[in-house]
Formats: sequence, structure tokens, C-alpha cells
Amino acid sequence: MRYLSFMMRALILLAPLVMAESAIARPIWGDIDVDINIGIPEIPCRSDECEDKDKKPKPRREEDWEDEDINIGLPEIPCPSDCDNGGSGDSVQDIVRLSNGYNVSFLKVEYSGRRSTWHYYVEELPVAQDLSNWVLELPLSCARVVSFSPKAEVVNPDPNARLTGVKWQPGGGFVEGRFSVTLEGSVTLGTTNVAVKGPDVRVGSLAGPICDY
Repeated sequence: MRYLSFMMRALILLAPLVMAESAIARPIWGDIDVDINIGIPEIPCRSDECEDKDKKPKPRREEDWEDEDINIGLPEIPCPSDCDNGGSGDSVQDIVRLSNGYNVSFLKVEYSGRRSTWHYYVEELPVAQDLSNWVLELPLSCARVVSFSPKAEVVNPDPNARLTGVKWQPGGGFVEGRFSVTLEGSVTLGTTNVAVKGPDVRVGSLAGPICDY
């Protein structure tokens, strides 16, 4: 009986402590660590930002893009015709292929005061026969011929080509060569005519001097 009496007294004394402990409210989350991922993609770690591969990369800042090479896709702008032809912005043909087997090419024009030197290249193709002569039409109404290379003659007009200008006669064995003529007067780059006889005469048009009115 004494034992039961002792236990009853112990329970009576401990009951308030048990009730007080149970009355204490605990937080909902307790000691749980919550890892929230809001969907921001990771940016690869750069060597200057990370010490080891296990370290999370740093977010890219706006100033980090200053040294980036950005291609925004702008189309390339073609070189205008005055890149190679001495200063004219006009669209002119730099080469003409004639049906008797010859190519005549305009190379360049050089200006010095009122004088201008015009350079050409003539090429004989495998299908061509021997070149007799060729004529470059010139605006002799506004300019005069100062010199030419190689040796040539001024025609006004040529009886076969019916062009007024300068005529070269390269001679036998001609395959290709450069030619030039220097004019004095008010001329500019435009479109002129050339004629090649070998043996038939063929006429074509390409870049050359015209009067600059």
C-alpha cells in the first residue's frame, strides 16, 4: 500500500510538468532546410570566377559582356566601282570579250592635273587568229593625245573600225600585252568603244574616257 501511495503522489507531482511541455507549440518546418529552385539556369563557370569545378558559377553581370565579340548579322557592303577604276562611281564594264577571240580589259586611270593616263590589257584566246591591230575610241573633241605606250597612231577615224582614237599594231606573235594612252583635257571615266581586227573586225564597249562637260 505504501508503494501505491508513493506512486500516486509522484504522478500528481509530475502531471503539471508533462502538461506544460505538451502545451509548447513547435514551428511547422522544424529543423528542415528547404532548397527552393526558381528555374534560373546555371551559367558555366569561367576560369577567372571559380577555384574548382565543384564551386557554383557566379551570375553574369552586365559589365561582363563589354568585351564580348557580338555579330549582329549586318550584310557586307560591296566595294563601289570607284575602288579600282580611278574615282568614278558610275557602273562601267571593265572587260569585254569579243567574238573573234580577244579580251580587252580596262585596268585603271591615273590623273595628274588636266592629264589622265588610261591603262588597258589585251589578251589573245586560243581560238583567236593573229592580231592585226586594235583601236581605242577617244573623245578628241575635248582632249588631245599626249603620249602612248607602246608605239601607236592617232586615227580620225580608222578605216576598218570606223572609230576615232588611237590604234596599236602589235605585230606577229602577239599573245597578250599592256597598253596605255595619256590625254590632256576635260575627260572622266565613262563607257567607250574598242575594236579588234584579227582578221575580222569586232567592236565592243567597256570603261574608258569620255568628255567631262
